[in-house]
Amino acid sequence: MKHLLPEKQYFKAALHTHSTLSDGKVTPEKVKEAYKEKGYQILSLTDHEMCFAHPELNDENFLTLNGYEMMIYEDVVRMNARTYHINFISKSPENRWQHYHPNLRPYMEGHESELVFDEPEERVYSVEEANRLIKKANEKGFFAVYNHPVWSLQNGRDYLDLKGLWGVEVFNYGSYHGGCEEDMSQCYHELLREGNALCPVAADDSHRLSEVGGGWTMIGADALNYESVVEAMEQGNVYASSGPEIKSLTVDGNLLRITCSEAGNVAYLTNGRENGRAFGTKEEPLTEAIFDLTKWKEGITEEWKDKAFFRLCVTSPEGKKAWTRAYYLKDLA
Repeated sequence: MKHLLPEKQYFKAALHTHSTLSDGKVTPEKVKEAYKEKGYQILSLTDHEMCFAHPELNDENFLTLNGYEMMIYEDVVRMNARTYHINFISKSPENRWQHYHPNLRPYMEGHESELVFDEPEERVYSVEEANRLIKKANEKGFFAVYNHPVWSLQNGRDYLDLKGLWGVEVFNYGSYHGGCEEDMSQCYHELLREGNALCPVAADDSHRLSEVGGGWTMIGADALNYESVVEAMEQGNVYASSGPEIKSLTVDGNLLRITCSEAGNVAYLTNGRENGRAFGTKEEPLTEAIFDLTKWKEGITEEWKDKAFFRLCVTSPEGKKAWTRAYYLKDLA
């Protein structure tokens, strides 16, 4: 039997948040306090266009990751204009490098002398530009997470050719709180089918206290320190949730087994049409589900042997969800 979710301690992470350093309404100290009260142990303050380190917020039970949110606007005036919002999370606590756009100085006012950047760069809205900026950030030592494509008014023409991402937001509580569609897992699934190995991210995108605690990413690491958490992220030891807990995910031969908190249903989703769903009832909700991988394996052609995947989505009786990452043949070895 192999544990697809390694038997580690899983830390609750907020990977998309804002503070008064940009357009948030709450100070970094208050942001930490709010998340710690809700059981989070990891926080990345991804303020717009400004990468800061927050070692003053760290303690033995709480870790901050350096990060920031970069924007590429089709038009900064039109409310129906498309936009790329991409979070960059540093793999090192010493690294605060960032992209710098000269037209976004209002965000940086009073902080420019504290920022670490190369020469200022203009940005032109296109997938090619997004890929250029992602590539440069990857080379500088950052994970890249594609944020809230529904709120950003984007569709396949904007995201299917994106490369170099570590993760995609499958759930954004800030978008949901503001009235947008909250579940963006279709975008995630489409990018997986394009051959991208990606992790799911559920996040708050919080700007105020009312947006804290609606989505999180669970990271299975050896310890609560920067090096261990980054290693876990690189290995894909994560799942995303807006409510349910995934307790274990194992494969034994061709049998895939998930155990979880009480669920109304568990969906088994693949790169093709060989999917499945297990249902509980109100009286007897599911706490485990088993799926047979045989047909999925038999349907994998030579072209798809490195791209074929499966993933699971747990839905609670209240309709909240948890998402595993995609798993491939190599993960079963």
